Amino acid sequence: MDRERHSNDQVEQVLSHLLSGLAVFQAQVCEWLIEADLSQQFLADGARDLVQWVSARFGLRHPTAAQLVRVARRLEDLPRLRELFASGELSLDQVDAMSKLATPSTELAVIDECLGLSNAALDRAARRARPLSTYGERSMWERRHLGLQWNLDESELVFDGSLPGAEGKLFEASVRDRADHLPENPETGMFDPYPARLADGLVELCATSGGQDGPSVMVTVFADLEALTDPSATTGVAELEAGPFVANETARRLSCDAMVECL
Repeated sequence: MDRERHSNDQVEQVLSHLLSGLAVFQAQVCEWLIEADLSQQFLADGARDLVQWVSARFGLRHPTAAQLVRVARRLEDLPRLRELFASGELSLDQVDAMSKLATPSTELAVIDECLGLSNAALDRAARRARPLSTYGERSMWERRHLGLQWNLDESELVFDGSLPGAEGKLFEASVRDRADHLPENPETGMFDPYPARLADGLVELCATSGGQDGPSVMVTVFADLEALTDPSATTGVAELEAGPFVANETARRLSCDAMVECL
């Protein structure tokens, strides 16, 4: 391309048109990801979740696949953001940040407030919009439970439960780590569906009491400095890597025997 033939205005106009078109295509991708999420076909393909399936099946980096999936899921309840994304008026990054801030009842107000903000300002607002309080986390802790129910002839155990963020992340990381290291099924030469491997991973974890050669499972916490150093601070947030926010008190507890790195 002969750069001298194009004015700055022309370059800007073409890029604006192309990137707006990119947003339109990404919005369509999100619409089809909702369909893929509902069908759960990715589980039959052996993927651990929809993000892994999208990444492996279509050659996307994991963070890109994760962003598309989380935006698709949030937009199901946010019709105006969905409309602006589909028309190319908002980029994927803008919709990602705004959808973190918006609820069905506040969607229009959030859009009015956020239009014109830089991506850096949007990201900062999204990170701080819903910090988890100690009370909120305590409520989740009090709701923790594990239900165990055998069928009538005691040939099958059915269970369900819930855990608060920090404990849930530790549980998930441990079980997924076992599942991800399981070999192919020797009878089929293929990996079992991922939910089956998760079940096998949990059994292995219980059978070995967590004993395993190699490094321990690690959970990363991202926290503002004031969240870790000042118990009386009302600012600062903490969140688990690719996971939920935790109360500042929990972040301080987890950092007591952890490796701390300042960024």
